[in-house]
Amino acid sequence: LVSPPGSASLKMTCKKSSDGTPLAGLNIAIQAAGGAILTLVTDANGVVLFDKIDPADYNVTITGDGIPTPLTFIKEVNTGVQARKEVLID
Repeated sequence: LVSPPGSASLKMTCKKSSDGTPLAGLNIAIQAAGGAILTLVTDANGVVLFDKIDPADYNVTITGDGIPTPLTFIKEVNTGVQARKEVLID
């Protein structure tokens, strides 16, 4: 069974680990194997929403003020469900 393209989404929230303050203005880039790099900037609530993306495992990179080296990890995104990830940053 093949999932239809554009049938998934990923919502990420970035906060300070010390006090939970939302981190606005961070660059969040995602890329599936062989796919284009998609980049959004966190809003005032520290949130980005990648909507209508293909189900896949995405390499995620977070950069911006207060992050001396890029944070990277892999996030699985499945069809029909909004994947969520809260990232706590020192």
